[in-house]
Amino acid sequence: MDETDLKTIVDDIEYLASERDSRMIRNILIDTHPADIANIIRNLSDENRTFVFGLLDVDTASDVMVELDDVSREWLVEELEHDRLSEIVDEMDSDDATDLVAELPQDVARKVLASIDKEDSDEVRKLLRHEEDTAGGIMAL
Repeated sequence: MDETDLKTIVDDIEYLASERDSRMIRNILIDTHPADIANIIRNLSDENRTFVFGLLDVDTASDVMVELDDVSREWLVEELEHDRLSEIVDEMDSDDATDLVAELPQDVARKVLASIDKEDSDEVRKLLRHEEDTAGGIMAL
């Protein structure tokens, strides 16, 4: 997506989000690649970023979360409800889930790991123990 298309889509979605027009936003995003959705979300105002991300199904949201830059991902993680974050982590591949969980505050990471499928949680914990840049404290998860 080029810069002109991005600006047009962001402007359209900003307007639709201010009107809380979920249906039209979903129609715009339905066939959009997760990397492009991440770019759109990155360019939205703070007040609309969480709203638009919340319209994504869990599968798409997990793909978009992987594509977001660190700053946008951290901001969004802070804004998400615990249950929604757990659903997204549960949907991710174990490597991506591990990377995201490693970035979470320890108490949030524990809650997320306790909420997801046990097999997935065990795999993420195993991978966390082997991550080179993971803080030692998170290994106790």
